[in-house]
Amino acid sequence: TTARFLQLTGWRRQSLPLDWCAATFKVWQHMLGDDFETLLTAPKGEGETHPYDSMFPDTLMFKHQGGWANDDVHRRVARLRTILQQRRAFGLAFYFEGQEDSGFSLEEVVEDAHGLLALDRGVRHVALVWLQQGGGRARPSWSEPAGGLSVLRYSPICELSHGETLLPADTVRLAELLEARFPAAFLRGPAPAPAQVPELTGKPEASWQCEDCGEQNVAQMAECKKCQHERQAPCVDSDASSENDAELDEDWAGQRVGVTAW
Repeated sequence: TTARFLQLTGWRRQSLPLDWCAATFKVWQHMLGDDFETLLTAPKGEGETHPYDSMFPDTLMFKHQGGWANDDVHRRVARLRTILQQRRAFGLAFYFEGQEDSGFSLEEVVEDAHGLLALDRGVRHVALVWLQQGGGRARPSWSEPAGGLSVLRYSPICELSHGETLLPADTVRLAELLEARFPAAFLRGPAPAPAQVPELTGKPEASWQCEDCGEQNVAQMAECKKCQHERQAPCVDSDASSENDAELDEDWAGQRVGVTAW
């Protein structure tokens, strides 16, 4: 949900390790605590699942990479390490009330987020969007339960299932709320240009490979048919892209900040 939201709003300007994974603050805390060692574990035998899938509830690692970290993930880890070392990571997390992390309460999720921030590994701030389910449409409200943590309680137009894409109206409203609260980290400019699509000819169509799931797509498709990831041109995981990603990060509180999907 979070990576898709950043993609739709034009704020997803670089690929990071847990994009499109189902992961919680507990996973992030463990991942930063052991410097990505468990995250990058290689399978030892056929039929194994990633350690995080067993260690934490409601976790699904690398569903588009066969369940394990591939070379793309290693490059994304290097990118995230740089962001953390420069102390410019701004985390954004979406939680569905009553549907994630074995139904943990907001207070328990806030405690997990506070534990992550307490590691002091370069995360500047975390914005937690708590998607309330049922009970009518309450007005959005912000709170600051801990230093470096902001919580937005938001009621979607209709009840959503865990991981379901937000409705366009909710996406726009949440973007407005985030931009108003953190105008430098979530600065919306002109809509990004759509992927360039070659004109159709009588020749067989060329194809492009999705950078997230590896699916081959025909040339005129601007979005992956398998995972709905938007076509990137050039691929953001190329060696030359790291410098470009750094240039695209927004400036927040006088320092460059990378918005991270959690």
